[in-house]
Amino acid sequence: MTLLSELVLDHNRLTSLHSNIGKLELLAKMPLFNNCLEELPDEFCKLTRLDEINLAFNRLRTLPANFGQLTHLERVRMTISKAIIAHNNNALDILGWQST
Repeated sequence: MTLLSELVLDHNRLTSLHSNIGKLELLAKMPLFNNCLEELPDEFCKLTRLDEINLAFNRLRTLPANFGQLTHLERVRMTISKAIIAHNNNALDILGWQST
């Protein structure tokens, strides 16, 4: 399973991701939209080959501190809340997002 390049988890009412998600080192695409995620585990930032993620329509309040290390991300869809901006301004700057 560590050779997995795409993991589709959208529309599952997920409230959390297991920390083992970080073991999927070759993961490139991960649609996670329309779940109930409030946070991502720190291990999520080990997915350094991730180039596309959809986190829209979740309940994210924060991003992992090392979210900016996901430097291969080319497409990101996310519902940005004021709580995410307040807690993760640096991660948003690294990704080149404006926090206005």
